[in-house]
Amino acid sequence: MGQFKQISKILKFIPNSFTKSEIYNILNCIPLPIAMVDNCQNIIFTNQQFLDFIGISNLNNLSCKNSFCNNLSCICRVINDTNDEKPSNKVKRRFIKNDGSIAFINRITHQLEINHVACKLIFIIDITEEEMLKKHQDLIIKEKSIAELYALKEAKKFEFLFENLGDALYLLNKKGGFVKVNEKASQYLGYSKEELLKMNVLDINEPKNILKSKRIIKHIKKNKKLLFETNHVTKNGDIKTVEVTARYINLNNEDFIFSSVRDITQRKKMEQDLLFSKEKAQESEKLKYAFLNTISHQVRTPLSGILGIMDILENNYTNLTLEKRTEFFETIRNCSDKLLNTIEDVIEVSKLSSGIAEPKPSSFSLKAEIEKLIKELKEIHNENNNTFSLEMDTSVTVIKTDKNILIRVLKNLMDNAFKFNFNKNLKLTIQNRDDSIFFSMEDDGDGIKEKCIGSIFEPFTQSEFSLNQTINGSGLGLTISKKIINCLGGDLKVENLDGKGIKFYFTIPNMLLNELGTSEEKLKNKTILIAEDDLITYLFLKNLLEGEGCLLIHAMNGKEAVEKFEKNKQIDLIIMDINMPIMDGLTATQAIRNTCSEIPILAHSAFVHDRFNDNCLEYGFNDFIEKPVKKKILLEKITTYTKNKHISYF
Repeated sequence: MGQFKQISKILKFIPNSFTKSEIYNILNCIPLPIAMVDNCQNIIFTNQQFLDFIGISNLNNLSCKNSFCNNLSCICRVINDTNDEKPSNKVKRRFIKNDGSIAFINRITHQLEINHVACKLIFIIDITEEEMLKKHQDLIIKEKSIAELYALKEAKKFEFLFENLGDALYLLNKKGGFVKVNEKASQYLGYSKEELLKMNVLDINEPKNILKSKRIIKHIKKNKKLLFETNHVTKNGDIKTVEVTARYINLNNEDFIFSSVRDITQRKKMEQDLLFSKEKAQESEKLKYAFLNTISHQVRTPLSGILGIMDILENNYTNLTLEKRTEFFETIRNCSDKLLNTIEDVIEVSKLSSGIAEPKPSSFSLKAEIEKLIKELKEIHNENNNTFSLEMDTSVTVIKTDKNILIRVLKNLMDNAFKFNFNKNLKLTIQNRDDSIFFSMEDDGDGIKEKCIGSIFEPFTQSEFSLNQTINGSGLGLTISKKIINCLGGDLKVENLDGKGIKFYFTIPNMLLNELGTSEEKLKNKTILIAEDDLITYLFLKNLLEGEGCLLIHAMNGKEAVEKFEKNKQIDLIIMDINMPIMDGLTATQAIRNTCSEIPILAHSAFVHDRFNDNCLEYGFNDFIEKPVKKKILLEKITTYTKNKHISYF
């Protein structure tokens, strides 16, 4: 606009003596398209730049109010409204040139008087390029806005999928640092998102797998993708087995590792359980085969002897001497006894497994029974030439337990030691340990192969299976012995003595030493709910507690325990086994705690570990009792908690 004002000022001071021709020459020198109209809207002048711009050669004194041919109609649109414009007003116009092309102009009008004649100067500025550039910029801005909107929608869609997919998702940088994680990852690892974003993926791997994890990251960078299994450590220290699908990707010219992580801990456990079940099934088949061979031997051998001698007696009875007849009858008696023992062993295992057998405690002299047993076995196995020694505490004289079944176990262990060893040292140890009696039978023989240790207490199992070996015994002796000791409140165990023999040992409560002077009065008529699926364990507790005057209610599983507690609010205490079918002890305890916080509950399991012991209160228990239970500890805890029954523990 300043340029036009300067030109207008110059024209204003042009002397009136200048002819029109001289003025037009001056206008022709100005490097802009210029037209001049009089007050009647007649075009009285255009410079050459104007003609070149609109695309014609001359105007021949055209008037804006006349009719024009089509190729000049554009001029009218430029200048036909000049009467309405104020002096020096700038107006933007869309302009069609003579050749049909479109241009955009700024038109500026300026009032001027030349030689005392009023006229208007029209200056034209071509802004087509500016307008086209602006239009192009507007189009770019619009397309950019659309692209940004689309990107925003895609980002929201990605964010939704990232957060709502069932798997844990990690976005890692090249060094393994967390860049982005979803809520699933945060939940399963136990860390907040903020904590994870400050960590490296190596931080959630087991220390022993750090080098392996680094190799995996290198492999992903090289091969762009990888499917693998590994272990992750949660914030509270739990080990999770996971399946990871990792890809190497590029985002905004930066490399990342995108990982989808699936927790397969339960699946791996199921696979291991299936494998274990398969192995047990195979072992069961092996045991069945061994059973058939054992039973065949143990039954057929005495039967063959009996039938053979019967044939001899039937055909040659009168020809046999009295001595020979007596010998044959003695052999028949021995074969019958052997056959009867095999049958009794099978029946005994069935009785113990079903819980029919119940211990009958009585007081007796243990030392007298042991001495009698040693004398009997030495006479039977005298030819084996073994040396036997007894180490027995002098304080262990009279004990109270089931005499018959305890002596049966000791006889079986001692008989095996005598029978399977030759020229070896055998030792029986009996010790008084607080309220229990410890028994140990060991030898310095060849021992048992480690692979056989785990299955030695299984039915019909012997240390090695062989069709060529001489099979002695039914293979049920150790199975029966272990079940008997469980029934007495202990557990029979075995260990190799570093290649120098084998040792069987167990501990059982001594009811005589454990009897508490006032416990019977304190516990009399106390109602105790015992949730226990193992009948042998229940019968032991039943025998122990009924002797103290307790009233017992038995539940075979956690669900039954909850139902019986709801129906019997007079219950004073609950003994809860942890591992039971249908509903386990933990779930049952939580269900009971939802309705009652006062009832004392004692956890009872052979699988109680230190971490559980330290935190049993968190599970809803008041205390725990490990299997095998010690009578003194059990009665002390029951007395303590039943005395304070109405104190709320939770």
